[in-house]
Amino acid sequence: AIRVMGVNDLLKHLPGGEIYHHDFYKLNMDNKVVIIDAAGLLWQCAAKHGTDYLAGNYTPALIEFAHHLNFLRSICQWRVRLYFDGKDNPNKRFEDNRRDQKRTNATDVYGKIKNTPEYIVLAARVAKSMKIKYYVSKEEADPHVSYESLTKGLTPVTGDSDLIAYGIDT
Repeated sequence: AIRVMGVNDLLKHLPGGEIYHHDFYKLNMDNKVVIIDAAGLLWQCAAKHGTDYLAGNYTPALIEFAHHLNFLRSICQWRVRLYFDGKDNPNKRFEDNRRDQKRTNATDVYGKIKNTPEYIVLAARVAKSMKIKYYVSKEEADPHVSYESLTKGLTPVTGDSDLIAYGIDT
């Protein structure tokens, strides 16, 4: 346990700190650029506030998103660069239809969550207001993140296993 100001694991005792179940000092990147495929983080924030999100109230999810970005910048010392998904990939129409059907049949809130274009635009505005560099990919962000990682030696962060197919060494 890390002692700060005489308290073991201080962060978990602060408001909102209990959501971090890891040793945040191990995530320190010493001000290096870290590129993030934002889709997974956006989904996670939407899912945490699923009822509001599905009712069209994106505000709680966007506040959560900003909270995570602040954590990564201030505590972890990351120079965050975000990559947002753009348009749907026409070559994945079959998979998109399968996922849409799965969401339609879902009985729980989590199963119904999808990052909407409106939500992505609002998240990009949050990033801009926080002065965080961001890019909107032509289609999915994972090939863009992979390319940046491979050509510039940057650290990628994503919940998407597709990066392995693009040659990112885990």
